[in-house]
Order: sequence, then structure tokens, then C-alpha cells
Amino acid sequence: ALVAFGRYPGHRPAGLHVDALGTMRVSELVREWGRGQGVGEQDVLDAVRSHMFKEDGALRFAIDSDRGGGIVVRVLPKRRAPPG
Repeated sequence: ALVAFGRYPGHRPAGLHVDALGTMRVSELVREWGRGQGVGEQDVLDAVRSHMFKEDGALRFAIDSDRGGGIVVRVLPKRRAPPG
């Protein structure tokens, strides 16, 4: 679900703000979606860490903090397959 929220505006729960880089606040994600799923901030972070890398070792997510010290997760863009 997190990848879809970061990449596709139509898949985001109402009230979840995602910037142009695919970054969202974990606290907002939990408030707008997670609580209804029985998911808390630590659950989100554990899932992000578990799935941070794709099978080929490429990074799927980044965890950082915003200016206010809140934790944010960025969903990285889908990589295009090399030609040929």
C-alpha cells in the first residue's frame, strides 16, 4: 500500500499529503490510514525497513526527518527497465 500511496495520487487516503518526491509524514500516514488498519508508527517503520530494498538491491524507500523533527518516508520512483 505504501508504494501506491507514494506514487499514485488516486490510491492515497483522503487527508494524506504526499509531496512531489513521494514523501509523506509517518504520523499523518498512521492517522489517515494506519489506525483503521490497526497499524501504528512502529509497524510502518518496521515494514519500511523490511522492504527497503528491491530484490536487485535497489532502494525502494528512504526514511528521514522533516524540519520539525517528524519522521518521513519517501517512496522512490519506479525504475525503468533498461532497453533491449
